[in-house]
Amino acid sequence: MEKLLWILVYLFLQFLYLPLNRRPVKYYWKLALDDRLPLLPGMIIVYFSYYLMFFIGSLVLVFSKQFWSFITAMIIVQALGDLFWWLFPNGVKRPEVKGKNIMSRWLKQLYRLDQYDGNAAPSAHVFHALIIGHFLARLWPQWSLLIYIWVGLIMASTVLIKQHYVLDVLGGKTNVSISFILKIKLDRIYFHYFI
Repeated sequence: MEKLLWILVYLFLQFLYLPLNRRPVKYYWKLALDDRLPLLPGMIIVYFSYYLMFFIGSLVLVFSKQFWSFITAMIIVQALGDLFWWLFPNGVKRPEVKGKNIMSRWLKQLYRLDQYDGNAAPSAHVFHALIIGHFLARLWPQWSLLIYIWVGLIMASTVLIKQHYVLDVLGGKTNVSISFILKIKLDRIYFHYFI
């Protein structure tokens, strides 16, 4: 029952993404580097593979010995992301996709479905992939290199299909670093006072 409570807390924080995404955007943090990076519609396959990692990876971790560390990290990283999106509503302006191949059509469809351009920094794709990848690599160390390559490709895909700017990716990585620091501090407090 306690596990379910923590999962519900996380899901509530995850749900906040939607109303925060629909707020008017005030900030666009595009760098000159963003214009130099190519638009690669084929990377949408890697971008979509995030959902496979997110749902299946999370399910595996929920039923593993990594549960408490995993759910604590996910709650902290999501709460920090939600707070940042609320304080600094930011977004990304997407380019026109000109190709007519299947990948270009998928990318156009993604842009249509994701009609709001908010919640760009920190990138949820980046911070979720980093945390899930980290805990999957701890669970299956023999697969850690492949897991981290997958995480790196997901991160790259966010800027190569122009769903995010470079600073959004750096923001996602920074969010994870801060989350792990906070998690370590909370673990110390918990073990000092409650165990």
